Parts: sequence; structure tokens; C-alpha cells
Amino acid sequence: QALAGGISRQQELLATTRSQISSDTSSYSSLVNSVTSRLQAGTTPGNPELVAQWNDAQAKLDAITLAVGTLNSLASQVTTQASVAGYLVDNVRATYAVGGAVEDDHRQLRSIEADTSRSIQDVDRLIGDLNAEISRQNGFLARERSNLAALSYGINVGRLGNPALQRGFGAPQPMPRRVVQAPSPTPAAPVQLSAAQR
Repeated sequence: QALAGGISRQQELLATTRSQISSDTSSYSSLVNSVTSRLQAGTTPGNPELVAQWNDAQAKLDAITLAVGTLNSLASQVTTQASVAGYLVDNVRATYAVGGAVEDDHRQLRSIEADTSRSIQDVDRLIGDLNAEISRQNGFLARERSNLAALSYGINVGRLGNPALQRGFGAPQPMPRRVVQAPSPTPAAPVQLSAAQR
């Protein structure tokens, strides 16, 4: 019963975390789409409205990163549950051979064995769900960190594009005393230009 109760709580945590990730992903996508649309139309370099939206999008991506950390921690807990379930099944089966039992004892053992076997199946499904979700979200985070880096560049120059794709969108006009660095693994926030830099 303790094993089944633990698995049930872990399933609930997975569902809650998935729901939170879905909500944050939806908000993130809305912000990114809004910034992208503004940049496609063209805007002022370092537009503070887009800088604020970019920061909000980064915050949502950070929240998703934390949620993936929760999933990784949960996966570790579920692995422990799998070990407990295996231990229970082994002990139940060993108990069949103990002398001095009555038929009712074996009926109870069979019931415990059946319950534990169902718990093992639940654990296996939960581990599969967690592995798939973690892999999916890690792929999403890797893509979107790169996307945010490109949007940061676009906000700084006031149009959609990045240094590697300038030919596709047309190279922006150079700005005096402004150096654009290549995006780092963690995207740098858009920089608002001062009047002197413009």
C-alpha cells in the first residue's frame, strides 16, 4: 500500500509538472511570436517594448528549465520505487517456501504479489513517461535558447535575422561603436542603445 501510494503521488507530480510546463510553453511561444512579428515588420534598434518581451520570454524558459529539474529529481525517486517493488516481489516469492503456513496465508501472499506486480507495471510506465518528457523538453530548451539568442540580435538591430543568416534577410546597416558578439550558450539579453550609440 505504501508503494502504491508513493507511485500515485509521483504520477500526480508528473501531471502537475507537465501542466505547468505546458502553460509556460504557451506563454513563451506567444511572447516569441509577438517579438518575431514586430521584427519581421521592422522596428527601432533596441526597442524597449521588445526588450521587455524578450526578458519575459527568457523568464518563461528559465521556469521550464526548473520544471525539467523537477522531472529529473522525480525520475530518481521513481527508480528507487522500482527497487522497492522488486525487493517486495522477491520476498513474497521466497515466503511461499516457508514451512508452517496455512492456505489462507498463501492466498494473502498471492494477493500481495498481484498488487506488487501491478505497481511494477505502473513504475515501468512512469519511468517511460518521464524519460520521454525529459528528452522532449531538453530538445525544446536547446532549440529555444538558440532562438532567443537570434531574437536578441534582431532586437538590437531592429529587424529579424542574426549574423549567420544576414544574407537571407539582408544585412542590417552598420551602427557606429556597436559590436555584436556571437551568441553564447546562454543567450544574452537585448541591449538598449543610448542616444549617443544610435
